[in-house]
Amino acid sequence: MFYFWHFLCSFFLLSTMAAPLGQDVDPADPEVQACVAFGIKSFNFHSQTHQLHNITKFHSVHREEVGAGQYDIDVEVRGCQSSCSPDNSNTQIFRCHFVIVTAPWKKQRILIKSTCTPVS
Repeated sequence: MFYFWHFLCSFFLLSTMAAPLGQDVDPADPEVQACVAFGIKSFNFHSQTHQLHNITKFHSVHREEVGAGQYDIDVEVRGCQSSCSPDNSNTQIFRCHFVIVTAPWKKQRILIKSTCTPVS
């Protein structure tokens, strides 16, 4: 009987670790917009170019509860020198993934991960 309970507990533990507890979130959600603005501001600050970058497309937004909200945001970003117009073909496009932890009741956001790669 002991082995059965040991197996059952191990199975439960492994199954809960493998299953994501989060959910997809609407990109228009105000907290998502605040998080992605925070991520883009950081990207613009650390960028080696003299361009500002704006989001042109959301690929996915995923939220998990980790004591606060953790947002995994995957977006397409366009670099612009003076103005960002959709027909401007000489702008650079990036695919960015931001992981941001937010505690809105404390008015705090922390950028955990930021990776941006050029799209060819």
